[in-house]
Formats: sequence, C-alpha cells, structure tokens
Amino acid sequence: EREEGWTYVILDLLPGVALEQVWEQLSTSERYTLLERIGSMMAEVHAVPVPAALASLEPHWPDFLKAQIEGCMTRHRHNGMPEWFMNGLENYVNQSIALLPAGENTVILTGEYTPFNLLADKVSGAWAISGMIDFGDAMIGSREYDWLGPGLFLCAGKPDLLKALFSGYGLESRQLDESLRRRLMLLTILHRYSHLNFQLRIPDWQNRVNTLEALEQLVWPFGRDGAPV
Repeated sequence: EREEGWTYVILDLLPGVALEQVWEQLSTSERYTLLERIGSMMAEVHAVPVPAALASLEPHWPDFLKAQIEGCMTRHRHNGMPEWFMNGLENYVNQSIALLPAGENTVILTGEYTPFNLLADKVSGAWAISGMIDFGDAMIGSREYDWLGPGLFLCAGKPDLLKALFSGYGLESRQLDESLRRRLMLLTILHRYSHLNFQLRIPDWQNRVNTLEALEQLVWPFGRDGAPV
C-alpha cells in the first residue's frame, strides 16, 4: 500500500502453531480430517485461473524440469543416497520423464502444503488448518507437484492417509493408478529441494527396498484402480 509517499505493509498475526508441532500427537481420525482439508485447500487454489501477471513467473515449468533432470545425479549423490538408488536413478528418470505433462493445464503452485508452513489451531475443541505461510517458492506448473509436500511429510507411505488427502482434493479411486504413482515418484526425485533422507518419514526405507520401482510403491502405495499395492 502507498499513502502520501509512504510505502507500508499491513501485517496480521495468524492463529495457531506449525502443524509439525502437533502432528505426532493427533489421532488417526484427526489426521484424516486435516488431510482432507489440505486436499480441498489445494484444489481451491488450483482451480483459480492463472492470471496474466503470473503466467510469466519464473522458473517456467518446462525449463524447471529440464534443469532438475540435468542436476539430478549430482544432487542425490551429494545428499548421500543409497548405492542402489544411485545405480538405478538415470534409467528410472529417462524411462519415466515422458509421463510428465510438459506445460499444459498448469496451475498456481505454492509448494508450501507442508507441516512447516501450514498452521493448525483448535476450533471448538477440534484441530483445524488456520493458515499457511511462506510463498517464496511459488511458480506455475503441474498440480501434482503440490501434492508432494503433504504426501511425503504427512502421509508417510500410509495408504489411508493418502486416500484422505486425495479424496479431499476431489480425486476418484480410479485416478490413483500406476501412472500417477510413477509421476509422483519422479517429481519427488526432481523436486526443487529433493532430499529423501529428510523428506521420507518411513522408518528404515533405505533398507526396506533396493530399487526405485520398489521405493515408488513404498512411498505412494496405490496401484490399479486405487488399490493399495
């Protein structure tokens, strides 16, 4: 805002605490409710038409994917990924990249539907999402990219939690197929901040599987017609 030559920002305090602080204390039913709400929040944002002022927001989605693919091996080697992961990485990416939408049907991405950027507060005795902070990584791209944050950090490979998230978004079981599973794993690998030792909250995942295909099924456990794999 500007008034009489002065530029100023109006701030307001959002109620609640970071979802990360309370997630482990929540019951299963409370987690279902919050994940459904997170899914519906994402759907509401993604339904907003991309305004012309944001259409040129960088990075452009095709350029972003290209850069992430080119730096993929270096990034994951630096992050100390298991040997089996590194041995299969290049082939996995090369075989899967054609499944990603190149640039059509893009939406406003915030990348911030994570327990660190979502705020939760008790309303009438029940936990609810009370706000979201930090839009520094916003860009225009495939809606599936936004699903990674809650899918990795909050669902942690649990089929019922993923079902709640995607149900809130409006997806039907038939849409949770093997192609989606592969795309989500590929985007997980190509994410701007991909660091699976930090993002995967599945105990001992490095030793529970020994191929990227098996990791894909562990992290995104749905398959044909949405059935758990």
